[in-house]
This record gives sequence, structure tokens and C-alpha cells, in this order.
Amino acid sequence: MRQRQPSSLFYLLALLLCLGGWVAGFAIAAGDWSQLDDAKVSAIDQTKAGNGVLSSKPGRIAIFTDTVQPKRQVTCRAVAGGTAYEAKPAKIELEVTSGGVDWHLLAVTAQVANPRASHIVCTPRDRMVDKAAYGVAPAPDFHRANIGNGVGSVATLAAVILSLWTYLRRRRFAKGTQ
Repeated sequence: MRQRQPSSLFYLLALLLCLGGWVAGFAIAAGDWSQLDDAKVSAIDQTKAGNGVLSSKPGRIAIFTDTVQPKRQVTCRAVAGGTAYEAKPAKIELEVTSGGVDWHLLAVTAQVANPRASHIVCTPRDRMVDKAAYGVAPAPDFHRANIGNGVGSVATLAAVILSLWTYLRRRRFAKGTQ
């Protein structure tokens, strides 16, 4: 029994599989960030410890600013119980209006053991006077982001496997050695 040559449309199917997986993964991951859309941001005084609205349960802290200063490269960290938790810059631009102030997401810390007892410090790289106000809000766990990344990665792997299978089958057919 003679087999047919696989259609070149399998390459298109692989591309659509990959793109569809990444779109689905992005939609899943965006669910974590949407929790910050309704966040109640509390202004902080960088000279005092304790952030009032944050929970004493372990969690991440979202750090906001009222003034975007991209050229100053502001870095933030949370210090709790003698341990410093670096805050990674936000990967998305997110603006939240809370208490009549437009807050811009600046950074998100790693898991902090006791967010309520933490002391947030934000410093511009140029070390000049900083007149920006900073605020905090509880950040989501970001477990959906990991699931979204996994969905995109699995879809990409499946697309690569389908493309490779199509290539090898078409090549074998062209050589006449089925």
C-alpha cells in the first residue's frame, strides 16, 4: 500500500498551533495582572517601616509611583526582619487610580515573609533628590503566569514536532523510500 505525501498545509497548522498556544497562554497569564487593576494603593513613607494595608501573611508587594521616571532608573527593595527583597521592574505598564491619584506600577517584590513589617525603599540610580511619591498594594501570586508560560511552551514544542514530522515525511516521500 502506497502512502501519500503529507500536505505542506501541516506547516501552516504547526504555525497556527504555536500562535494559538501563545495567545491562550497570554490570556491565562493576564489574569494575574488584572487583579492589580482594582488594587487599593496606599502611599508610603520611605522613612518608616510598616505599610498598613498589607497582610502579615507571606506574599508579594506591588510598588507604585505617582511619577514615571524612566531615565532615572528607580530601583526598589523591601526590607523585612533584616532580609532585603529586591523588587524586579514591572514587565508591563499598568496605571491604577486609587485615592484620586494615578499610580503607575514600578516593581514587584519576590515573596516577602511579612509584608506588613517590611520597609520599602526606592532609590533613583542618579541619587538626586526624588520628589516622587510611592505606594504599595498586595501583588497576586502570579501562578497563572507560570501556567500561561507552560501553555505557550507546550504549544511551541508541539508545533516544532509537527513541523519536523512533516519535513521528514515529505523528504522520505520525495526520495521514494517510504
